[in-house]
Amino acid sequence: MWNEGSTIGTAAFFADFVPTDVTKFSLTNNETFKDQVTKANVWLSEQRDILLVACETVEFKVRSGGYVDLQRTTYKESRSERTYIAYGLRLWVRSSGKQEGKPGPQLCYYNIIPSISYSSESEDQLSAMNRFNATCQQKPFPGRVVSIETLKSKLHGGSGIDADRTVSRERGEEKTRYIMIMRIYFEKGATELPPRGTVGFKDFIPQHGQTHTEVGPVFL
Repeated sequence: MWNEGSTIGTAAFFADFVPTDVTKFSLTNNETFKDQVTKANVWLSEQRDILLVACETVEFKVRSGGYVDLQRTTYKESRSERTYIAYGLRLWVRSSGKQEGKPGPQLCYYNIIPSISYSSESEDQLSAMNRFNATCQQKPFPGRVVSIETLKSKLHGGSGIDADRTVSRERGEEKTRYIMIMRIYFEKGATELPPRGTVGFKDFIPQHGQTHTEVGPVFL
């Protein structure tokens, strides 16, 4: 299922790609996030003369019958029943302003997942990012960095984390554990930037204790 937020030819618009026919009974049987990226790439290949501006993961409440309403902007969690959330991909694109008939770009992504420990503190985001950067010195980026985002992902007991799962069951339980992962989106084959490099981040929080955390360089 995809939802186009505007029309081709405007300055900027978005398109959403989320799982279809969501099943609440076996969450792992739903489409994966990789499936959403595949659908997005098919859609992009059918567009002409557009530029990829940004990517983000979006969430929608799964309603009765496994229906995902892409138009609703609010939802509430039930106190007595389980709430099911579907996660999809939103592309922000714009017209290139040219009439060359060139097909749209292609997208890929990489999840940076901190090492998980159930007996002590898990790896922090700084260490996870540094580990990724060390790998990048040996393996070039697959293309231009389009977007980087931080996501909350649920830990599934002894089975660990499935970062590509697109449907989550929320019950408000006290012992539910989450981990913060980072997802990097690349425009495949784009050569505007050096093929090797590093990524970084800087946090700004209310002034209480630490005011910011950063890891660099951030030049991409």
